[in-house]
Amino acid sequence: MIKSSATLTSQFLSATEHRSLFSGIVDRAVGRDQTPLVEENYCFNGHDIKTMIVKRLFNCLAKNLVRELSNSATQQSEQTSRKRKIAKLSSASAQ
Repeated sequence: MIKSSATLTSQFLSATEHRSLFSGIVDRAVGRDQTPLVEENYCFNGHDIKTMIVKRLFNCLAKNLVRELSNSATQQSEQTSRKRKIAKLSSASAQ
């Protein structure tokens, strides 16, 4: 939903501590009354399994979001550059 809504995307990007915010969103999405993300929250070595899953999921989704935002910014920049070149060439040929 964050990716598909421009307002949610801008709110998410303007927030601080994106990973903590994402973790809170996952907690709300999973909910307390629904099936938990993981049954046993800690492994035998004391690692918090849910936190590890959320961190890795966040890294993957954030990397994809940044790639898409970078690609769209690059495409917009290239289009603006092409328009300037066309305008410059058109004005030069009109003289």
